[in-house]
Amino acid sequence: MKKIIALGNSLTAIKTIEALKTFGEDVEAIIISQENTFPYYRNLLSSLPVRRIPQNKIFYRPSAEYQDEKINFLFDKKVERINFKRGRLTLGDKEQVDYDYLLLSDLVLAPFFGMKGANKTGLFNLKRLGDMTILMKLLPLVETIVVQSDNLAGLQMALGFCEAHKEVILVTSGKNVLNGLLAEADTMAIETRAQEMGLRIMTQSQITEFLGDSQVKAIRLQNGKVYGCQAVLTDSDFPDLRLFKDTDLKCDQRVSVSREGQTNFENVFALDAVCDTIKINDWDVAQNYAMASQEQGNIIAAKIVGKEYLAPATELIWEIPLKGEVMILITFSVGTQVSGSQLFQVKSEQTVVVP
Repeated sequence: MKKIIALGNSLTAIKTIEALKTFGEDVEAIIISQENTFPYYRNLLSSLPVRRIPQNKIFYRPSAEYQDEKINFLFDKKVERINFKRGRLTLGDKEQVDYDYLLLSDLVLAPFFGMKGANKTGLFNLKRLGDMTILMKLLPLVETIVVQSDNLAGLQMALGFCEAHKEVILVTSGKNVLNGLLAEADTMAIETRAQEMGLRIMTQSQITEFLGDSQVKAIRLQNGKVYGCQAVLTDSDFPDLRLFKDTDLKCDQRVSVSREGQTNFENVFALDAVCDTIKINDWDVAQNYAMASQEQGNIIAAKIVGKEYLAPATELIWEIPLKGEVMILITFSVGTQVSGSQLFQVKSEQTVVVP
Protein backbone atom coordinates (compact mmCIF):
# COMPACT_ATOMS: atom_id res chain seq x y z
CA MET A 1 0.00 0.00 0.00
CA LYS A 2 1.28 3.46 -0.95
CA LYS A 3 0.84 6.21 1.62
CA ILE A 4 0.22 9.58 -0.04
CA ILE A 5 0.20 12.92 1.76
CA ALA A 6 -1.06 16.04 -0.01
CA LEU A 7 -0.42 19.52 1.36
CA GLY A 8 -3.51 21.40 0.22
CA ASN A 9 -7.03 20.31 -0.62
CA SER A 10 -6.87 20.98 -4.35
CA LEU A 11 -8.99 19.05 -6.80
CA THR A 12 -5.85 18.01 -8.68
CA ALA A 13 -4.48 16.23 -5.61
CA ILE A 14 -7.68 14.20 -5.34
CA LYS A 15 -7.60 13.48 -9.09
CA THR A 16 -4.02 12.20 -8.70
CA ILE A 17 -5.08 9.83 -5.92
CA GLU A 18 -8.05 8.62 -7.98
CA ALA A 19 -5.77 8.06 -11.00
CA LEU A 20 -3.40 5.96 -8.87
CA LYS A 21 -6.33 3.74 -7.93
CA THR A 22 -7.32 3.48 -11.60
CA PHE A 23 -3.80 2.20 -12.29
CA GLY A 24 -4.48 -0.55 -9.73
CA GLU A 25 -2.53 0.88 -6.80
CA ASP A 26 -3.65 0.33 -3.20
CA VAL A 27 -3.52 3.85 -1.77
CA GLU A 28 -4.05 5.43 1.63
CA ALA A 29 -4.10 9.22 1.52
CA ILE A 30 -3.96 12.09 4.00
CA ILE A 31 -4.94 15.59 2.88
CA ILE A 32 -3.65 18.42 5.07
CA SER A 33 -5.93 21.30 4.16
CA GLN A 34 -5.08 24.95 4.73
CA GLU A 35 -8.67 25.99 4.17
CA ASN A 36 -10.47 23.65 6.55
CA THR A 37 -12.76 22.61 3.73
CA PHE A 38 -13.05 19.73 1.31
CA PRO A 39 -11.94 19.99 -2.36
CA TYR A 40 -14.16 22.12 -4.57
CA TYR A 41 -14.54 23.54 -8.07
CA ARG A 42 -12.77 26.89 -8.03
CA ASN A 43 -14.38 27.85 -11.33
CA LEU A 44 -17.75 28.08 -9.56
CA LEU A 45 -16.71 30.65 -6.94
CA SER A 46 -17.63 33.64 -9.11
CA SER A 47 -21.25 32.39 -9.00
CA LEU A 48 -21.48 32.96 -5.24
CA PRO A 49 -22.17 36.75 -5.25
CA VAL A 50 -25.31 36.28 -7.35
CA ARG A 51 -26.12 32.86 -5.87
CA ARG A 52 -26.43 31.13 -9.24
CA ILE A 53 -25.78 27.81 -7.50
CA PRO A 54 -26.16 26.54 -3.92
CA GLN A 55 -22.84 26.62 -2.07
CA ASN A 56 -22.90 22.86 -1.45
CA LYS A 57 -22.76 22.30 -5.25
CA ILE A 58 -19.27 23.78 -5.25
CA PHE A 59 -17.83 20.70 -3.54
CA TYR A 60 -16.36 17.91 -5.67
CA ARG A 61 -18.06 15.08 -3.78
CA PRO A 62 -19.83 14.39 -0.46
CA SER A 63 -17.37 14.22 2.45
CA ALA A 64 -18.47 10.69 3.45
CA GLU A 65 -17.14 9.26 0.19
CA TYR A 66 -13.56 10.21 1.06
CA GLN A 67 -13.64 8.10 4.21
CA ASP A 68 -14.94 5.12 2.25
CA GLU A 69 -11.94 5.39 -0.08
CA LYS A 70 -9.23 5.75 2.59
CA ILE A 71 -8.80 9.47 1.98
CA ASN A 72 -8.53 11.26 5.32
CA PHE A 73 -8.42 15.00 5.95
CA LEU A 74 -6.50 16.84 8.65
CA PHE A 75 -7.94 20.28 9.39
CA ASP A 76 -6.41 22.87 11.71
CA LYS A 77 -3.01 21.21 11.40
CA LYS A 78 0.10 23.21 10.58
CA VAL A 79 3.17 21.58 9.06
CA GLU A 80 6.23 22.86 10.90
CA ARG A 81 8.94 20.90 9.13
CA ILE A 82 9.52 18.45 6.27
CA ASN A 83 12.33 15.92 6.18
CA PHE A 84 12.43 15.05 2.49
CA LYS A 85 15.19 12.45 2.88
CA ARG A 86 13.25 10.47 5.48
CA GLY A 87 9.83 11.12 4.00
CA ARG A 88 8.44 12.66 7.18
CA LEU A 89 6.32 15.65 8.18
CA THR A 90 6.36 17.24 11.63
CA LEU A 91 3.10 18.94 12.55
CA GLY A 92 2.52 21.85 14.89
CA ASP A 93 1.69 19.60 17.83
CA LYS A 94 4.98 17.70 17.26
CA GLU A 95 3.11 14.77 15.72
CA GLN A 96 5.14 13.09 12.97
CA VAL A 97 3.64 11.58 9.84
CA ASP A 98 5.56 9.46 7.33
CA TYR A 99 4.78 9.25 3.63
CA ASP A 100 5.77 7.28 0.54
CA TYR A 101 4.80 10.12 -1.80
CA LEU A 102 4.19 13.78 -1.09
CA LEU A 103 2.01 16.08 -3.22
CA LEU A 104 2.57 19.84 -2.82
CA SER A 105 -0.75 21.07 -4.12
CA ASP A 106 -2.07 24.22 -2.47
CA LEU A 107 0.26 26.44 -0.45
CA VAL A 108 -1.25 29.89 -0.71
CA LEU A 109 0.19 33.07 0.75
CA ALA A 110 -2.09 35.34 2.78
CA PRO A 111 -3.83 37.93 0.56
CA PHE A 112 -1.50 40.81 -0.37
CA PHE A 113 1.29 39.24 1.70
CA GLY A 114 4.04 41.70 2.58
CA MET A 115 2.21 44.86 1.46
CA LYS A 116 1.79 47.86 3.75
CA GLY A 117 -1.33 47.39 5.88
CA ALA A 118 -1.95 43.80 4.74
CA ASN A 119 -2.48 42.67 8.35
CA LYS A 120 -5.95 44.26 8.37
CA THR A 121 -9.17 42.31 8.12
CA GLY A 122 -11.24 42.67 4.97
CA LEU A 123 -8.60 41.29 2.57
CA PHE A 124 -9.55 38.14 0.65
CA ASN A 125 -8.26 35.72 -1.97
CA LEU A 126 -11.02 35.38 -4.56
CA LYS A 127 -9.86 31.87 -5.52
CA ARG A 128 -10.38 30.48 -2.00
CA LEU A 129 -13.73 29.19 -0.80
CA GLY A 130 -12.81 29.88 2.84
CA ASP A 131 -12.23 33.55 2.10
CA MET A 132 -15.32 33.85 -0.07
CA THR A 133 -17.51 32.23 2.58
CA ILE A 134 -16.45 34.86 5.11
CA LEU A 135 -17.00 37.68 2.60
CA MET A 136 -20.47 36.44 1.65
CA LYS A 137 -21.52 36.57 5.31
CA LEU A 138 -20.26 40.16 5.53
CA LEU A 139 -21.73 41.23 2.19
CA PRO A 140 -24.82 43.06 3.59
CA LEU A 141 -22.40 45.42 5.39
CA VAL A 142 -20.20 45.99 2.34
CA GLU A 143 -20.87 48.83 -0.10
CA THR A 144 -17.63 49.02 -2.11
CA ILE A 145 -15.37 46.15 -3.15
CA VAL A 146 -11.95 46.51 -4.77
CA VAL A 147 -10.56 43.69 -6.92
CA GLN A 148 -6.90 43.74 -7.92
CA SER A 149 -6.29 41.45 -10.89
CA ASP A 150 -4.83 41.22 -14.39
CA ASN A 151 -6.63 37.98 -15.11
CA LEU A 152 -9.97 36.40 -15.97
CA ALA A 153 -10.63 35.22 -12.43
CA GLY A 154 -10.60 38.77 -11.12
CA LEU A 155 -12.80 40.07 -13.94
CA GLN A 156 -15.32 37.24 -13.42
CA MET A 157 -15.52 37.94 -9.69
CA ALA A 158 -15.75 41.72 -10.15
CA LEU A 159 -18.67 41.28 -12.56
CA GLY A 160 -20.34 38.92 -10.10
CA PHE A 161 -20.34 41.60 -7.41
CA CYS A 162 -21.60 44.16 -9.94
CA GLU A 163 -24.57 41.86 -10.57
CA ALA A 164 -25.06 41.72 -6.79
CA HIS A 165 -25.49 45.54 -6.90
CA LYS A 166 -22.23 46.41 -5.18
CA GLU A 167 -19.93 49.26 -6.16
CA VAL A 168 -16.87 47.50 -7.61
CA ILE A 169 -13.46 48.87 -8.59
CA LEU A 170 -11.14 46.69 -10.69
CA VAL A 171 -7.45 47.61 -10.40
CA THR A 172 -5.22 46.19 -13.15
CA SER A 173 -1.59 46.77 -14.07
CA GLY A 174 -2.24 46.50 -17.81
CA LYS A 175 -3.41 49.25 -20.15
CA ASN A 176 -6.76 47.41 -20.30
CA VAL A 177 -8.51 44.47 -18.66
CA LEU A 178 -7.04 40.97 -19.24
CA ASN A 179 -3.60 42.50 -19.85
CA GLY A 180 -3.16 41.59 -23.51
CA LEU A 181 -4.75 38.12 -23.43
CA LEU A 182 -7.07 39.07 -26.33
CA ALA A 183 -6.89 41.30 -29.39
CA GLU A 184 -7.40 44.94 -28.44
CA ALA A 185 -10.79 45.24 -30.19
CA ASP A 186 -12.16 42.24 -28.26
CA THR A 187 -10.73 43.53 -25.01
CA MET A 188 -12.28 46.97 -25.51
CA ALA A 189 -15.67 45.38 -26.26
CA ILE A 190 -15.50 43.47 -22.96
CA GLU A 191 -14.31 46.55 -21.09
CA THR A 192 -17.16 48.70 -22.48
CA ARG A 193 -19.81 46.17 -21.47
CA ALA A 194 -18.24 45.76 -18.03
CA GLN A 195 -18.39 49.51 -17.48
CA GLU A 196 -22.04 49.51 -18.58
CA MET A 197 -22.66 47.03 -15.74
CA GLY A 198 -21.18 49.58 -13.32
CA LEU A 199 -17.61 48.28 -13.05
CA ARG A 200 -15.02 51.03 -12.46
CA ILE A 201 -11.68 50.12 -14.03
CA MET A 202 -8.35 51.57 -12.90
CA THR A 203 -5.76 50.59 -15.52
CA GLN A 204 -1.96 50.74 -15.30
CA SER A 205 -2.07 50.83 -11.53
CA GLN A 206 -1.58 48.73 -8.41
CA ILE A 207 -2.52 48.98 -4.74
CA THR A 208 0.36 50.22 -2.59
CA GLU A 209 -1.26 50.51 0.85
CA PHE A 210 -4.33 49.52 2.85
CA LEU A 211 -5.77 52.19 5.14
CA GLY A 212 -7.85 51.86 8.29
CA ASP A 213 -7.37 50.66 11.83
CA SER A 214 -7.81 46.91 12.23
CA GLN A 215 -10.34 46.79 9.36
CA VAL A 216 -9.54 48.00 5.83
CA LYS A 217 -11.38 51.24 5.11
CA ALA A 218 -9.59 52.40 1.96
CA ILE A 219 -6.79 51.63 -0.52
CA ARG A 220 -4.04 53.86 -1.87
CA LEU A 221 -2.94 53.38 -5.50
CA GLN A 222 0.44 54.05 -7.11
CA ASN A 223 -0.70 57.48 -8.26
CA GLY A 224 -1.47 58.42 -4.65
CA LYS A 225 -5.25 58.41 -5.05
CA VAL A 226 -7.30 56.94 -2.20
CA TYR A 227 -10.56 55.03 -2.62
CA GLY A 228 -12.83 54.00 0.23
CA CYS A 229 -13.90 50.35 0.45
CA GLN A 230 -14.86 47.65 2.94
CA ALA A 231 -13.36 44.62 1.15
CA VAL A 232 -10.37 44.02 -1.16
CA LEU A 233 -9.84 40.87 -3.24
CA THR A 234 -6.88 39.43 -5.11
CA ASP A 235 -6.42 36.41 -7.35
CA SER A 236 -2.72 36.02 -6.55
CA ASP A 237 -1.73 32.35 -6.52
CA PHE A 238 1.96 32.52 -5.66
CA PRO A 239 2.65 29.70 -3.18
CA ASP A 240 3.99 30.13 0.34
CA LEU A 241 7.37 28.37 0.14
CA ARG A 242 8.77 29.46 3.53
CA LEU A 243 8.37 25.88 4.76
CA PHE A 244 11.13 24.80 2.36
CA LYS A 245 13.62 27.56 3.19
CA ASP A 246 16.17 25.34 4.92
CA THR A 247 15.65 22.23 2.78
CA ASP A 248 17.18 20.95 -0.46
CA LEU A 249 13.94 21.32 -2.42
CA LYS A 250 14.67 23.33 -5.57
CA CYS A 251 12.37 26.34 -5.83
CA ASP A 252 12.27 30.04 -6.57
CA GLN A 253 8.86 31.72 -6.72
CA ARG A 254 7.44 28.27 -7.45
CA VAL A 255 8.77 24.73 -7.06
CA SER A 256 10.98 23.44 -9.90
CA VAL A 257 9.56 20.31 -11.52
CA SER A 258 9.92 18.04 -14.53
CA ARG A 259 7.21 17.76 -17.19
CA GLU A 260 5.60 15.10 -14.99
CA GLY A 261 5.52 17.37 -11.92
CA GLN A 262 8.39 15.59 -10.18
CA THR A 263 10.69 17.71 -8.00
CA ASN A 264 14.36 17.02 -7.35
CA PHE A 265 13.12 14.41 -4.84
CA GLU A 266 11.77 11.40 -6.76
CA ASN A 267 8.85 10.84 -4.35
CA VAL A 268 7.78 14.50 -4.11
CA PHE A 269 5.55 16.15 -6.72
CA ALA A 270 4.33 19.73 -7.08
CA LEU A 271 1.07 20.53 -8.87
CA ASP A 272 -1.44 23.32 -9.38
CA ALA A 273 0.07 26.79 -9.01
CA VAL A 274 2.83 25.42 -6.75
CA CYS A 275 4.85 24.10 -9.71
CA ASP A 276 6.80 26.27 -12.13
CA THR A 277 5.41 24.61 -15.29
CA ILE A 278 1.96 26.20 -14.91
CA LYS A 279 1.92 29.04 -17.45
CA ILE A 280 -1.82 29.83 -17.52
CA ASN A 281 -2.74 31.78 -14.40
CA ASP A 282 -6.45 31.04 -14.65
CA TRP A 283 -6.52 27.36 -15.60
CA ASP A 284 -8.18 26.60 -12.25
CA VAL A 285 -11.18 28.86 -12.97
CA ALA A 286 -11.82 27.59 -16.50
CA GLN A 287 -15.20 25.98 -17.17
CA ASN A 288 -13.41 22.68 -17.81
CA TYR A 289 -11.24 22.93 -14.69
CA ALA A 290 -12.14 19.37 -13.63
CA MET A 291 -10.86 17.99 -16.95
CA ALA A 292 -7.60 19.96 -16.66
CA SER A 293 -7.13 18.68 -13.10
CA GLN A 294 -7.79 15.13 -14.26
CA GLU A 295 -5.10 15.37 -16.92
CA GLN A 296 -2.53 16.69 -14.47
CA GLY A 297 -3.49 13.94 -12.03
CA ASN A 298 -3.11 11.29 -14.74
CA ILE A 299 0.37 12.55 -15.64
CA ILE A 300 1.62 12.48 -12.05
CA ALA A 301 0.02 9.13 -11.22
CA ALA A 302 1.54 7.54 -14.33
CA LYS A 303 4.98 8.80 -13.31
CA ILE A 304 4.58 7.36 -9.81
CA VAL A 305 3.65 3.88 -11.09
CA GLY A 306 6.18 3.95 -13.96
CA LYS A 307 3.66 3.92 -16.82
CA GLU A 308 3.62 5.91 -20.03
CA TYR A 309 0.89 8.54 -20.35
CA LEU A 310 0.62 10.95 -23.26
CA ALA A 311 -1.38 14.03 -22.29
CA PRO A 312 -3.63 15.31 -25.09
CA ALA A 313 -3.59 18.90 -26.30
CA THR A 314 -6.21 20.85 -24.37
CA GLU A 315 -8.58 23.76 -24.82
CA LEU A 316 -9.34 25.80 -21.73
CA ILE A 317 -12.73 27.52 -21.79
CA TRP A 318 -13.96 30.49 -19.77
CA GLU A 319 -17.32 32.26 -19.60
CA ILE A 320 -17.61 35.99 -18.92
CA PRO A 321 -21.24 37.05 -18.20
CA LEU A 322 -21.75 40.58 -19.55
CA LYS A 323 -25.09 42.40 -19.48
CA GLY A 324 -27.31 39.61 -20.77
CA GLU A 325 -24.62 38.12 -22.99
CA VAL A 326 -21.98 35.49 -22.42
CA MET A 327 -18.50 35.91 -23.85
CA ILE A 328 -16.90 32.50 -24.35
CA LEU A 329 -13.11 32.69 -24.31
CA ILE A 330 -11.17 29.66 -25.52
CA THR A 331 -7.44 29.42 -24.97
CA PHE A 332 -5.73 26.72 -26.99
CA SER A 333 -2.82 25.15 -25.16
CA VAL A 334 -0.39 22.30 -25.62
CA GLY A 335 0.65 21.01 -22.23
CA THR A 336 0.91 24.25 -20.27
CA GLN A 337 2.09 26.45 -23.15
CA VAL A 338 -0.50 28.90 -24.53
CA SER A 339 -0.75 28.79 -28.32
CA GLY A 340 -3.71 31.08 -29.04
CA SER A 341 -7.11 32.48 -27.97
CA GLN A 342 -10.53 32.97 -29.54
CA LEU A 343 -13.62 34.84 -28.40
CA PHE A 344 -17.25 33.87 -29.04
CA GLN A 345 -20.32 35.95 -28.22
CA VAL A 346 -23.64 34.41 -27.20
CA LYS A 347 -26.83 36.45 -26.84
CA SER A 348 -28.29 34.72 -23.79
CA GLU A 349 -27.00 32.77 -20.82
CA GLN A 350 -27.97 29.35 -22.10
CA THR A 351 -26.01 26.14 -22.39
CA VAL A 352 -23.38 26.81 -25.02
CA VAL A 353 -21.83 24.31 -27.41
CA VAL A 354 -18.45 25.68 -28.31
CA PRO A 355 -16.99 24.64 -31.68
